[in-house]
Amino acid sequence: MKRIISILILITIFGCTQTEKNVIEKFKNNEEEFDNFISNAINDQNLISNTGKLTPFDKLQEETKNCLNRLGLKNVTYIILDNSYCKNQGELEIEIIFNGNWHLEYKSCGELNTQLGEYSEEGFIESWGLNERWILWKNNDFIG
Repeated sequence: MKRIISILILITIFGCTQTEKNVIEKFKNNEEEFDNFISNAINDQNLISNTGKLTPFDKLQEETKNCLNRLGLKNVTYIILDNSYCKNQGELEIEIIFNGNWHLEYKSCGELNTQLGEYSEEGFIESWGLNERWILWKNNDFIG
């Protein structure tokens, strides 16, 4: 029994990886910079012309790249700008894909209803809420 409790404590202490700690801390300390990225992304002509599709990081306009770099996310590979399925037309969703299986997602209509650091796990997906519009999630399914 003591061994099981020790293992559970270790999982709790070391279960969080540096990626989510890093993103949660950056978001908590500089939410304005994340919102600034959204303002730039929705005006990026390369994202707009590629709506609903994966846009490689190197195809983004310079200002969008600079905003992403200021967020401190490592190894951003793709951005997806898409129309939202929220009630109001004209709402947008943005997904940043980085470090292989990490995703930072923004929904402009505030439908996420999560709190900073709120954790959930469903199947292969782990997620951490940042606020009602932002969520960080990881796909642990090695198939994709």
